[in-house]
Amino acid sequence: MATTVAGLKIEAKENSKKIIRVYNPDTEDFTFNYHGQPHTIKALDYGEFSYKLGLHMKKHLIDHLINKRSLDPITQREEVAKEVAFDDK
Repeated sequence: MATTVAGLKIEAKENSKKIIRVYNPDTEDFTFNYHGQPHTIKALDYGEFSYKLGLHMKKHLIDHLINKRSLDPITQREEVAKEVAFDDK
């Protein structure tokens, strides 16, 4: 991780070019709004998003699955996160 302003700017520029794939393991489509725009991952399918949006989508999808399944967010979060497999390109 960068520690200077110049380093942070370079890191932000590199991340803006990255694409993240997020998997929706649920049997229902998942939609959430980001800056007023709806974004959806179809049920049992992958969605590709910009780096920042992808990380945000992953967090909300994990929270959604934990709530839907009535799981403990402290002890089960990592297990659910493994289901929402993602990678960056």
